[in-house]
Amino acid sequence: TLFRSWPTPECEMVAYRSFNPFFPLLGCFNTPGVQLWAVWALQHVCSKNSARYCNMLIEEEGLQYLYRIRENSQTDPDVHRIVLSILDSLEKHIVRHGKPFSKKRQYEKSS
Repeated sequence: TLFRSWPTPECEMVAYRSFNPFFPLLGCFNTPGVQLWAVWALQHVCSKNSARYCNMLIEEEGLQYLYRIRENSQTDPDVHRIVLSILDSLEKHIVRHGKPFSKKRQYEKSS
């Protein structure tokens, strides 16, 4: 696939405040190019600044989207491979730093 020939950027190219705009893209099983771009972007920022972006992905409950992709039989093989890599990175991050406290869950409990 063409994306494999993309050079890996040396530094963090963007700064995201939220991954919420990515979540609908992760459900686009009929357009794997959309999913591929979204998971590639997630993998990139999580690998460049794991303290910020791994926590953000967990706090915003992005794991459920990644698990859905991993378990779906229609998932493009390249998308599947990147999702497995992200999940592996997240697992390592949680082992090292613990799971971040979800701000969303805190709000729901106080409501």
